[in-house]
Amino acid sequence: MANCYVSLEPIDRGKSHIPTLTVKKLDGSTVEATTNDEKSTLITEAFFPPPPTTNSIPDDFIYPDPVAPHTPITSDQIAHAISKLSGYKAPGPDGICNIFFKQCATH
Repeated sequence: MANCYVSLEPIDRGKSHIPTLTVKKLDGSTVEATTNDEKSTLITEAFFPPPPTTNSIPDDFIYPDPVAPHTPITSDQIAHAISKLSGYKAPGPDGICNIFFKQCATH
């Protein structure tokens, strides 16, 4: 039901509105984006530039030894972290709610 309100044209500014974007390119020209597709393209180009064409790390680079070895995570550390979770928060990308971990940790 809410989708029909979000999908409507922004007559009363009820929908999110990104103002017209003007970007100055490296060659000195300017590009103006007025549609959402143009704006999203400009924003994507600004925040996610293409990777460099050449590797900046020399082939013969020698990495230093780690400063300290990693210590394994203990069961007590996991139990402590689970106890600090808020039980009814929205699930993360894995879709598992915190209450699941809290309930399993007590059994």
